[in-house]
Amino acid sequence: MDKLFSTAETTVLYFNDVSTNVVNELYKDKRTPERLSSVISVCNSKYFKRIWTAMEFIRSERVRMMISNYTCFPDLDDPAFLGRVFKGWKDEVRQYEKVHDLERKVQMGKSQVPWSLGTLKSAKLLKRMNFAMATALLCTRGCKDRMDFLHPLRGIIRARSFKLRSSDFKTEYYRITWECLKVGDYSPLLITPFMGVSERRGPGHWSEFGHSDAFTWQLGQEVHPPTLGKYKSFDDSEHRITLRVEDMKQFR
Repeated sequence: MDKLFSTAETTVLYFNDVSTNVVNELYKDKRTPERLSSVISVCNSKYFKRIWTAMEFIRSERVRMMISNYTCFPDLDDPAFLGRVFKGWKDEVRQYEKVHDLERKVQMGKSQVPWSLGTLKSAKLLKRMNFAMATALLCTRGCKDRMDFLHPLRGIIRARSFKLRSSDFKTEYYRITWECLKVGDYSPLLITPFMGVSERRGPGHWSEFGHSDAFTWQLGQEVHPPTLGKYKSFDDSEHRITLRVEDMKQFR
């Protein structure tokens, strides 16, 4: 599926709940309550709530936006309106001593704000992300079926694309992590272990998969991939990886 978007000349992103008035207010230069309202309206669009549209956005080369009345913006060089969304938000942040005051004003929690959309802009530039970043980006979005989650995940990670062999989520999820390790993406090794009775990260079926920054500590984005070179070996039959690592120090 990801190849469909990456090879398309243009992908039209359909914002069926964004009106003409919202877009007009969003692109005004002057700070107004209406522009702030438009920023929040776009952030809360259903488009940003689905895992499939996240993959679609990241893998598409050239995108154009269509809004609720089927108006298309062919010459608007601002994928998913994110440029203006972040500009409008930054302009507002400057007016507050604490960003939490602004977040409280727009009822963050009930509403999305630009930063809570995740790393969509940087992900689009990268086209492919490490396993941890990809999982954290997708797992806060809507998904009707657990197996459905794996398809867009495969579409934005660095490992080669392959067909699922079974309908068992856990088996296929770990197969994806193994393929990531083999291409030098070691972020699957940072999956937070299940914590037993003290596990409080969220729904039980997410507990084994700890990359979501909503449930575990946030390591931030990868700056440079690790260069282990010859100091690694893989055993495909046992699904075992051996690494030679360096003990740095204890972090608190």
